[in-house]
Amino acid sequence: LVPFLVDRPLILVRYPDGIEGKNFYQWNVPPGMPAWVRTITVRDEDERPDKPRAKRTFLVSDAATLQYIANLGCIPLHVLASRAPNLDVSDFFTIDFDVKQSTLANAITLARTLHDILEEIGLPSYPKTSGQSGLHVLVPLGRGQSFETARALADLLGRLLVEKHPDIATMDRVVSRRGERVYVDTGQTGTGRAIVAPYSVRAVPGARVSTPLAWSEVTPRLDPGQFTIRTVPKRIEKKGNLLAGLLEATPDIAGAVARLALRFTPGQGPT
Repeated sequence: LVPFLVDRPLILVRYPDGIEGKNFYQWNVPPGMPAWVRTITVRDEDERPDKPRAKRTFLVSDAATLQYIANLGCIPLHVLASRAPNLDVSDFFTIDFDVKQSTLANAITLARTLHDILEEIGLPSYPKTSGQSGLHVLVPLGRGQSFETARALADLLGRLLVEKHPDIATMDRVVSRRGERVYVDTGQTGTGRAIVAPYSVRAVPGARVSTPLAWSEVTPRLDPGQFTIRTVPKRIEKKGNLLAGLLEATPDIAGAVARLALRFTPGQGPT
């Protein structure tokens, strides 16, 4: 967990009475925090100019801080796609395949199509389980890309997926209009938007873990339930950190966008 969390603002989800009890999201650090715990102020992208709502969040830089957060009754950890000190730029974006009304098999079809598109335009990508039932695909941007660029690229890729697979994919935010299709959520990247962190435990029976995958594992045989707090440590010993490249990649974003414009025409599909 720690290498991916370093310098990223953190949102806690606390379960003081266990996973069967009430829970709540917490942006702001609680009072009485030890002086050695790092924090940072994050602006709310949805705030009104006349009513600024800055938040003071945790920054995890070591295992001791992670243990302190666990002792607050926190289970899942959510992180932003930016790193201190510059929180106005994004270093990755996420496409979330939400299968609440559909199937994992459909999400796998969409994720594989996304992987093919990203390969064609020269962008690396890193899949992981959500830790519940869905899939996330993380796409590195390197340092210095604006959130506007990240969101525009994610939205374009999402529209291409829906055009290619209209029977199983939708970007409709209205739940009642989605039917049994996978919700392709491209809205999890922003100055105040977060995803569940890789290797974060989820508050579900069995203690599933949001687990990075190799693309060779994203097949109909994939079972997110096999990745738990008991099995993932051994998996890491065997396979290493499959997400390490996300933090190191320096992709050619301008070139990828140019190739995308030549290869795909929104509204007409791949050319």
